[in-house]
Amino acid sequence: MADPVLNTDETSPDSTTTAAKPNPLVPIRMRGIAGSQDPVQLSAVARANPARLLKAYELARLAAQLSQDSKAQDILVLDMRKLTSMVDFFVVATVPSRRQANAIAGQIELEMKKLKEAKLSLEESETGRWTLLDFGDVVIHLFSPEGREFYNLEDVWGDAPRLDWKDATLKIS
Repeated sequence: MADPVLNTDETSPDSTTTAAKPNPLVPIRMRGIAGSQDPVQLSAVARANPARLLKAYELARLAAQLSQDSKAQDILVLDMRKLTSMVDFFVVATVPSRRQANAIAGQIELEMKKLKEAKLSLEESETGRWTLLDFGDVVIHLFSPEGREFYNLEDVWGDAPRLDWKDATLKIS
């Protein structure tokens, strides 16, 4: 059975009968979205590595601080480690306008690039209700007030501990 994440139906642009080999490292949802993903070699990393967890926490704290510096409100860092194997931390913030969300997302991207952190995905709603930046271990959610209320991540992930992101210490358990 074919892997449902990979697109194997692509054909070569110069031939209608020869199938081109898709890049197995790029999921369908990320193909064709110019500029939304940095080129990275996807690889698994042990979640039990304390240095990796501390780095992820520092990245989450950085995203939260940059959001606060740009006047985002109600900033939360959720510890997702015991709830999902997909991500370690969510950063959730409310921003009053699409322009402000774009500015914050741009600033976070710039600072992460300086740290050589690859952006796996950038997604935005057409209505401007949310912007999502995925850096693997850390996912940043920037919501309009209406979007934050509608998506209600704090309740959806209600079991996730809320971390004091201004505190540099992280309990690794």
